[in-house]
Amino acid sequence: TSTTPSSSKLSHVKAGSCVPLKLTLTDSNGNPVPNMVVKLYLAKQVGSGWDPEISATSTTNPKNDNTFRYVGGQYMYNLDTSTLSTGNWELRIRAYYGLIQSIPMTVV
Repeated sequence: TSTTPSSSKLSHVKAGSCVPLKLTLTDSNGNPVPNMVVKLYLAKQVGSGWDPEISATSTTNPKNDNTFRYVGGQYMYNLDTSTLSTGNWELRIRAYYGLIQSIPMTVV
């Protein structure tokens, strides 16, 4: 399975903003994979290490769910940053088989 994130690198995002994420998963033939459970986790950088992962919060219902929605051939997630403190974070996109993508992000 291959992945194509809408942005492999987020720079600075304002605390309290909504960050739309889009991800395409394809099989070895390039066909979309529509039935995958894809979840978003976050970890904050502390010194040279990372805090434990937390589940992301979405701006769309249900707000406490960290699962991407599958819409029109893409997995979509609207990240709510209102509960994130300022600093460096890593977005970790995971499926049942492990880490798909990690993306650095700084909350200002």
